[in-house]
Amino acid sequence: MRFLREISSAMLVQPPPALSNAARRTRAASRFPFLLSYTAAETGEPSEFAKALETLRSNSENAAPQNEFRVGDEPIHSFPGFTRLFAADFFQLDAPQGSSSLLEFLPQPTPDSDAHEDVLRSRVSDLVVLLKQGTRSSLFHDVIINLLTPTNLGLCIENFFQYAYRHVPIVHKPSFVVANAESSLLLSVFVVGAIWSYPRDTYFMVLDVIELVEQCIFESSLFISLRGPTRSSLNPHSPGVLSLLQAATMIVSISLALPNADHRQRFRSQRFTDLVSATRLLRAGAEKTSHTWTNINFEWTEYIISESCSRVVYYVYLLDCHISTIYAVLPRVSVLEMQASLPSNESTFGAENAEICQERLSSDLAAPQYSLVNLVQKLMAVESTGLELCRLTAFPLFLTIEALQTMIFTAKTQLLDTFQPVCFERALKRWKALWDNCQDIQTLSKEVGFMVHAEEVWLLAQKVLKSDASRLISRFGVNDMAQVRQWLTELD
Repeated sequence: MRFLREISSAMLVQPPPALSNAARRTRAASRFPFLLSYTAAETGEPSEFAKALETLRSNSENAAPQNEFRVGDEPIHSFPGFTRLFAADFFQLDAPQGSSSLLEFLPQPTPDSDAHEDVLRSRVSDLVVLLKQGTRSSLFHDVIINLLTPTNLGLCIENFFQYAYRHVPIVHKPSFVVANAESSLLLSVFVVGAIWSYPRDTYFMVLDVIELVEQCIFESSLFISLRGPTRSSLNPHSPGVLSLLQAATMIVSISLALPNADHRQRFRSQRFTDLVSATRLLRAGAEKTSHTWTNINFEWTEYIISESCSRVVYYVYLLDCHISTIYAVLPRVSVLEMQASLPSNESTFGAENAEICQERLSSDLAAPQYSLVNLVQKLMAVESTGLELCRLTAFPLFLTIEALQTMIFTAKTQLLDTFQPVCFERALKRWKALWDNCQDIQTLSKEVGFMVHAEEVWLLAQKVLKSDASRLISRFGVNDMAQVRQWLTELD
């Protein structure tokens, strides 16, 4: 297997490699460093793909976003496949040179460490059984056994919540418990955490079983039933349904980092289409349960489920917008389908207990509650929106600019004779004013992850609005990142 040839070198933290030609071209860009960084990676060996240099100087963990990238700034490492959806910050490994022990990355032993080890061992058994159902190959069995160990499971879960979670905030972190998490969700958390463990061997091993993971989730009987004629009889808020859709969403997101171009194509064209179909059940449930929480009717468990459903629905919409933007394809989801209430802010969703959540939610409710449809309509309306939108936070604002960008792209590429840009120009201007005043960007930059780069989408929307429609149409369905990079550079 490929990973056996890679492990010896992967177990060591390597110094930064020389800049590739693609990375040099990307560094010279000044307006779209976040979007361009995704296109800098070339397909090839997993190690080459994962080592591709990130070109964005500032990152969401340590600094507020900067619009300009200065030539001469030192780049940081990252995973370009993540950068369309995940922020451009690197998983810094604080290990001494030459160290190869995964134990060094785990928390120090505590009095409860034996019990925790027992939980990890039990869940490893569950995941091994789940994965083995998808293969009869003894080679894959060996890979699974070597990959899924209690130590690796603990490491990758920690990686997920420490580094990747803020970029895919659809799971309620405070209530996530390894011991009783649904196996499909735990498997996805493990896989995403393993990708973020580069250059450790878990990164290379998980690439060899990614198709098994894909089968376990997207070909499970429950997922198939979510797309079938009897899906209306399923409860969208049941733990099994919600966890499975969370798992599928994370796997589609992570597929954008896979070094195999065929895998990425299959996820975009087939698995994501299946996910959109399956989440329509969740979307209907989110619309029915969208309501205003008060001190009288607040139930934390109910809030967690409702908010998690809403986040999955809107994150799938974000995925659709991103795929449309980068690969020049018409979106699968209409903004008119986004009738559920917009997600709460990150500090409210991440509250450690019911009391803190209720207190923060009460403060949030001082602002009007909107769906994405409501928000887009208000930004495009002739009359002024006044101060009623001034308390919007990063996630709703990011959703809004993605919606506007996708609507502009769709209108332009459909060659609508009645297309008038004035309403979009008005909406973009108002959005920028709201974004400049958004307090999340200054106070919660670490929590909002990739959303700090919303201004690049705003710039792109302006460029697309003013560009020639024939240029946009000529890009339909492109898979070559060199073409995408050239297009973004020309827009700059």
